[in-house]
Amino acid sequence: MKKLLSVIICIIFLFNAPVSFSAEKDSENLEAVLARVKERIPDTNIYNKLDSRSFSRNGETFYSFNWYTDGDDYKSMSVTAVNEIITEFSSYSDDEFKNPGFDRIEATEAMEKAYGLIYKLNPSLTGKLKLEKVSEHEVFNSDGFSFTVNHIENDIPVKGD
Repeated sequence: MKKLLSVIICIIFLFNAPVSFSAEKDSENLEAVLARVKERIPDTNIYNKLDSRSFSRNGETFYSFNWYTDGDDYKSMSVTAVNEIITEFSSYSDDEFKNPGFDRIEATEAMEKAYGLIYKLNPSLTGKLKLEKVSEHEVFNSDGFSFTVNHIENDIPVKGD
C-alpha cells in the first residue's frame, strides 16, 4: 500500500512540475517585457498600483500593464505589448476634466501629437505608420479625436497588426 501511495505522489509531482516551470517562465517574460516597455513610456512613479497579465491571441503572447492610483485624484495608464511593439496605450487623469473650456486643438495638431507619441512608444516603426482620421466631421462637444493607425512596409500595408 505504501508503494502504491508513493507512486501516486510521484506521478502527481511529475505532472505539476511543468505547470510551475511554465508559470515561472511566464513571470520572467512579463518582467522582461515590463522593463523594455518602461523605457518608452512616461514615468510610472506617480501611480501606486500595478496590474499585469499575459494572454494569447492568434498564437502570439500579449502583455498588458495597468498602472493606477486610488483615492480622490484618480490617474491611470494602460499599455499592451507584443513582440517589442506597444500595440495599445492610454492614460487618464481626473485633472483633464476639472477645467473645461473652449481651448480645443485642431485635428491636424492632434494628429501631429499622435505621431510623436506613437514613434516615442515604438521607435522601431518610425516612418512606417500612417494615421487616418476616423471621421471627417468634428463634433463640438467631443473631448478627443480618433485615428486609425496603419502599418506600412515598403509601401505595402501590413495587415493583422
